Amino acid sequence: NENTFFLIAARSYWLRSYIEHSEFCRKAGGLGWHCVERIRVPIMLTALGCSLAAWIFMLGATFGVSYNTYTIKRLSWARVNWRDQRGLVKLTIDIGINMYVYQISGVNVTDDQIRYDPNANVEQSVNWADNDACQVFDYLLEEQSKQELENFCDQCKDTAARTMIFIIMSICLQILQIKKNLQRLTPFGDMNCQKFNGWVGSLASLTSGTISIISWLQGCWTYFPDTIVFLVEDPRSGQQIQTITDPKYGRGCALMTAAVALKLVDCVCHFILQTPAKKRGEIRENISMEEYCLLCDEPTNFGQPVARARAKNALPVVATMGSSLRTDDAKHQAV
Repeated sequence: NENTFFLIAARSYWLRSYIEHSEFCRKAGGLGWHCVERIRVPIMLTALGCSLAAWIFMLGATFGVSYNTYTIKRLSWARVNWRDQRGLVKLTIDIGINMYVYQISGVNVTDDQIRYDPNANVEQSVNWADNDACQVFDYLLEEQSKQELENFCDQCKDTAARTMIFIIMSICLQILQIKKNLQRLTPFGDMNCQKFNGWVGSLASLTSGTISIISWLQGCWTYFPDTIVFLVEDPRSGQQIQTITDPKYGRGCALMTAAVALKLVDCVCHFILQTPAKKRGEIRENISMEEYCLLCDEPTNFGQPVARARAKNALPVVATMGSSLRTDDAKHQAV
């Protein structure tokens, strides 16, 4: 833990005077509550656990950028189903960041006609980068439904690129955040700059993750058509089959949402835990890094305040035991 600080900056007092010993950094280190110091290790282990879990969830959400059909179907960012009341025709679209996978059942397309076929089932993947990515269903739908579905597809295509940028930002920030959680486990390794970077970094990762979700929902989720009409006749009524939408959040979006919630816990943990009081006071000029790290009560023991309190409470007990032993020895010598 003590070796995780950037040693190049740590060895230079001139650099530390700006990034660690400045008045701003020392005041930033004082944010929070002093009483939280007693549970430093549980607090920072909680933050570490949340950071690791959030990183895993973000990686899971990142699989939404895959070009693999199997992966997109299971870790899509959205899934939209269109189905008629009798269940004759069904269109399912699993939407990823770089591609989407669609599956149509009940529609048989031949050279001269489009007809209902209960045994027909077609599945295909389409890359957003393809020029005709949003014209795939034109031959299946009536004019108004075709325009609405194309608009929905165009919005998702434009949103995908922005969403991917924020996903990558969140993952990169999260890797750095795990280091800060380890750094602050002990008062010896805790630094004013690490505290500030800890909660600000969590806030930045949380913000980028939230923006990726909001960007996706506003740019893609809100544009799906409520109904679409297929150029397929119902074998019973002879009318064109109209389907109703059933949208669902994808697992990728759900994983990113869970990661954002965990980042909020991580941010709070860093914010409420102060740095050691001596590191927030006036610092002697040209103090070495080793001496500065030792400006804490008990530099290398976990949970020092608790350990100190236990030792303090144990002193009267030890004194009483010693007094009893001396009394017994005196009685024994008298006999």
